[in-house]
Amino acid sequence: LPIGLGAAVVALGVLAAALLTQQYGAGRPYHVTVERFFDISDEQVTVQFSVVVPDGEVAICAVRARARDGSEVGREEVRVAPPPGVIRPVVVHRLATTARPVTGEVQRCWRGSP
Repeated sequence: LPIGLGAAVVALGVLAAALLTQQYGAGRPYHVTVERFFDISDEQVTVQFSVVVPDGEVAICAVRARARDGSEVGREEVRVAPPPGVIRPVVVHRLATTARPVTGEVQRCWRGSP
C-alpha cells in the first residue's frame, strides 16, 4: 500500500475503535484504555493509560511488555488510587523489561483493596 493510503487506513481504524469504546465500553468499571507507549529502550517501556475507577475505589492493573517475537519481557501489577471525584485517572508507568520491547499493554484491571 502507498504510505498515504496506509496511514489513512490506520487513522480510520483508530477512529472507529475510539467511537466504539465511547459507545459500548468506556464507562464500565475498570475499563482500561492504553493511550500510548513510549520511551522504549532495551530495559524499559513507559505505558500511559486511563482506567475507569468508581469513586472511592482502587484498581489494580496488569501492565506488560512484549518483545518482537511476542514473548513477555516485562510485567507488573500497578495500583491506581485516584483522588476523590476522579473516575478516569490517567496513569504513566515506567515498566522495566528483560529485553527490548515493541509494545506496552495493559492486560486488564480489577478492583483492588483500599
